[in-house]
Amino acid sequence: DGSQKPSNGNMNIDELKTQWQELRLRVDKLEDNNARLAHQLAAGKAVNYKQQLAKTFQRGIVVSCVLPILAPLVVTVLNFPLWIAICYALFGVIMVCGNIWIRNYIMKADYMSLPVLQALENAINLKFRMRRLRILSVTIGSGVILSMLVEIIYKTDTAITTGFVVGLVIGTILGIIKWREQSRLSRQIIEELRNADRPTLSDFD
Repeated sequence: DGSQKPSNGNMNIDELKTQWQELRLRVDKLEDNNARLAHQLAAGKAVNYKQQLAKTFQRGIVVSCVLPILAPLVVTVLNFPLWIAICYALFGVIMVCGNIWIRNYIMKADYMSLPVLQALENAINLKFRMRRLRILSVTIGSGVILSMLVEIIYKTDTAITTGFVVGLVIGTILGIIKWREQSRLSRQIIEELRNADRPTLSDFD
């Protein structure tokens, strides 16, 4: 019989190769599972921040709805011209619409099911929309405040001036606090979405 049986050394090498391949498959599967869990964890955090951000705009809707309701008092109590009261009410209506616009955009995004790049693009677009709304609110609000200030200076009423200044300071402080909170949540959403798939997004930074 001229056939040769494989030596024990060859058998050990083949077994080692097989075991090594099996080990590599297990490691690859473990890495895939870990990556998937990391993605879900980061996306879950982004969703949590998204919900918190949506609540801030929900509160903005409620506060903005108060402005048109208070508009008649601008004429009856402060004795301002009717056109100022109308501008005051319109400012409130515009802010209601703006807050609804942002809130609906936030709630439509499903970060758990969207691809990471698409979710990240959505979050960055959200940041730009928030910035546009902020610029709009500051521009229109400054116009309304300036018109009231001119009227107050013309009336030279100490009580009205004091109340106006106090209200302006409080409103400005609350507005800054709200904007800072919204900016922080927006940044956290973007950061968590970057963490959801960091290796594939390194070039995106």
